[in-house]
Amino acid sequence: MFVYKLSVSMADSNTSINDIAIKKLLIEAIQKVNCTRNSKLKGRIFELAPEPIDDNHVEITLTSKNEVIPTRALSSLARAILEADTDNTLTTYKGCIFNSSVITDREVVVSGITDVEMMQELQAMVFGQYSMNNRDKLLAREYTEKVREQVIEYINAKSEIYVE
Repeated sequence: MFVYKLSVSMADSNTSINDIAIKKLLIEAIQKVNCTRNSKLKGRIFELAPEPIDDNHVEITLTSKNEVIPTRALSSLARAILEADTDNTLTTYKGCIFNSSVITDREVVVSGITDVEMMQELQAMVFGQYSMNNRDKLLAREYTEKVREQVIEYINAKSEIYVE
C-alpha cells in the first residue's frame, strides 16, 4: 500500500478550508469519493485528519493499492466537492478548487501480494528495465540478483536427498 499525507488548502486564498460549511462539504465529498467504483477498484481511500494543520490547511491522507501522483488524485475529490456544493459556496481560482502539497509519502507498506502481483513485479524487474530511471534500474538489478540467489538455493535444496 502507498500512503500519502497531503496539506490541502483552498485555491482561493480568501476562503478558509476550515470554514464549517466548507469542511462539511469536504467530509461529504470524501465519503462520496471513497464509495465510487473507481476508488474501490483502485483501492484508494481518502481520510481527513481530525485536527487542521493551521487556519487555512487540513491534512488529508490518501491510501492507494498502487503508486499515484497524490496531488493529481485529488481531482476526484475536487469534482465531488463541486457536486456537493449545491449552494455555490465554493469559488475557484484559476480553475482550481484546492492547493495541495505532499507532506510525507511513505513509499510501500506491503502487507502482502498475490502470486500474480509477485510475477508481474519479477517480470518488470528482469525485463522492464529499459523504461526505468537509473535509480530503479540499479534497484532492479540488485534485487534480481537476490532473487536469483534464492532460486538457486531453492533448486539445490530441492535436489538434496533426504534420508529418514
